[in-house]
Parts: sequence; C-alpha cells; structure tokens
Amino acid sequence: MDTNRRARRGLLAGAAVVALAATSGVAHAASPKAASPDLTVNKITTLGFNTKVPGIGLYDSEFRYDGYLVVDKDVKITNVTYSAPDSGLRTAVPAPRGKLGTGEAYSIVDTKTVGDKDIITFSLTGDTDADEANDCPNRDRVFPFKLSVKLSNNATATPHEDINVTRVDGTRCSGTDTPTDDTMRPGIRIPFDKNWGGSDPNWSQAGFSYIADDGMVKGGDFPINLYNPRQTEKDAAELPGSVSDHVLYQVVRSDGTPANDTLDPQVLKLPSLWTLDPTAAKNASRYIKDLDLSDDPAGYYKVLVWPQAQNQDGTPNAKISWDPGKQSEAWQIGSIYNQYKGPDTDPETPGVPLVNPGIAAGVAAVGALGAAGVYLSRRRRGNQTA
Repeated sequence: MDTNRRARRGLLAGAAVVALAATSGVAHAASPKAASPDLTVNKITTLGFNTKVPGIGLYDSEFRYDGYLVVDKDVKITNVTYSAPDSGLRTAVPAPRGKLGTGEAYSIVDTKTVGDKDIITFSLTGDTDADEANDCPNRDRVFPFKLSVKLSNNATATPHEDINVTRVDGTRCSGTDTPTDDTMRPGIRIPFDKNWGGSDPNWSQAGFSYIADDGMVKGGDFPINLYNPRQTEKDAAELPGSVSDHVLYQVVRSDGTPANDTLDPQVLKLPSLWTLDPTAAKNASRYIKDLDLSDDPAGYYKVLVWPQAQNQDGTPNAKISWDPGKQSEAWQIGSIYNQYKGPDTDPETPGVPLVNPGIAAGVAAVGALGAAGVYLSRRRRGNQTA
C-alpha cells in the first residue's frame, strides 16, 4: 500500500474514532497497549464464538468457536470433544485449515513457538442442540458449552472462561401472551448446511475461521440472514417492532477497535424472513462488503451484526433493536484470521490506533492525535510495511 493511501487511512481512522467517541457511544475505546496472551500451559483462551442462537425451534442451533491454547513445545492436539446441557459428548474430527465443512470438526489455524512453548490456534464447528429445548417458561436460556482438548502428552486443555451460548427467545409461550421488549426480538441465523453460497460450496461455517493471509476478504463468504419473529404473527400490525429491513454490521479487532474498512457500523438493507425453508432463507440473505485488511494489524477479527427493528409506521424501535453502542449485544456471525501469526506476544507493538479509553476526559487529546493520524509503532507483518 502506498504512503499516501496509508496516511489517508490514518487520518480517517483517527478522525472517525474521535467522532464516534464523542457522539454515539459505539464501543471503540481500547487500551493503547495490547495485552500479552496468557501463556498458562494447557489452558484454552477464547478468541470468539457465536454467543447467540435463534429461538426458532426445530433447528438453527449451530455453534462456531475460535481459540488458542498453550502447550509444551512440539505437543500436538489429538482429540477435541464438546458438549452442551441437552447433548451428549461429541467428538470433532480434524479438518484442513479454513475448511471445516458441514459437520463437527476442528482445524488448526496456526502454531506459534514462544521459547519452550507452542501456541496453537484452532477453530471448531459443531452444534449446541439448543433447538431441542423449550423456550417456555425459561426465556433466553443460556447453554453452558463445555470444551476439552486432548494432547499428545496425555494432558487435557480446557478453557479459561465460561462459554455461554444464549438461545434468544423467538416464540410466544401461548397464543395470547403479549411479547415484551425482551422477547421475540429480531436475530441472525447461522448457516447450517451447504446451501449458502460463498467461495466454497462445501463450507458451512458461514465466514467463521475465514483465512485472510493476504488481508483480502471476500464479503460473499459472510451471509447475513435476518429474521423477525413478530412479523408473521396474526397481530403483527399491532405489535411494536414487527418490521425489520436492515442490520448494522462491523468488523472489529480482538480488543474491540474497528477495522479500517468499517470504522462506523455499516448499514445493510435486506429482507427479514422467518422460515424453516433453508433455500428461501439463503435467497433472502445478503452479504457484507469486500474488505481490505492488508493495512490493519495482523490478528483475529470478529464480524458483528446488530439486527434492527421498526414499528409499522417506519419509526425505529430502539427497545426491540439490538444496540450498536454495545458490542455485548452483537451477534457474532463470522471471524477473520487476518495475516494471522498467532496471538501477539509483544505488548509494546499492538499496531492499533491510539485511543484513550477515558472518552469523556480524553476526547481532546485523542482528537489531536487522531487528526494527525498518529499510530503506535509496530513491527512489520505479512505484506505490511512500516
């Protein structure tokens, strides 16, 4: 990338961060220093996963997970198992890097050696079996997800954090109850078969574990399938928030700061379809734009989506919509390994825009730096230049 383009991107990034920090409150603030990865042996660190599944019933209980674990040097993964409350123990089979297929599988994305340890980054595709649970009366049920990795030295690695998947309520408990602001909200489905298009028709992870070794991302590998369970109700005309025709999406780094190509959440217009027909759902899907992350820091990125809802008169309904100012409300529908060489073990070179996390106190200071396009220094990675 030429010097002028890099300078322009720096200016835009700095200005956008300041503007967003001072106005919408969308979560872009990040520490100016990247955290060192936890090098505890035999512990799995979560990078990202789909924290929500639709409450449609019958299906759509997919699970996608990305993480890394630290092992003694030359130790390998020999077996990956997982389970959810309503499912027995399941075994994932090994798959090629970036080609998880349509079943239960895991793939090794990268192995990085640090001293006498290896950091193994891997991705998993599977099922939560959340579709077999009854929404009523336990609304928005949380499914604790258990993950275990067997190693060639007979050790077992387990996650640091809880892996909780929420089945977002999508039904009435009876034909007469009135949906509240917390129930029957719009959502995003995770593709579960080969019917969703993209660059590889045998690929069902729907953009999860997307490998971008050159920083270029095909947006067509990230389908967004919007649904609003209120829209097909007999009394939809009287229900607030029963119309959905767009989402907001954003690609963010592991620290929550936005990628240069999505400094602001992007608006994507698309139909909302509440259906069990996978072909109809695929035809209603739309895709994120192509991305150029070649000048962004190498690392792990999340693709986040916030479904939106309107009332019948077209006015936005903030209570039923998901708030783009809160990344915790986003539906993660994909992940990107951008020029990925393992987690950054050098906290002095994060390569992210310098952003003051104390927004209220530091907007002026950040503004001065952002206007000048000032970035923290970082070493060269992949095809990037200083």
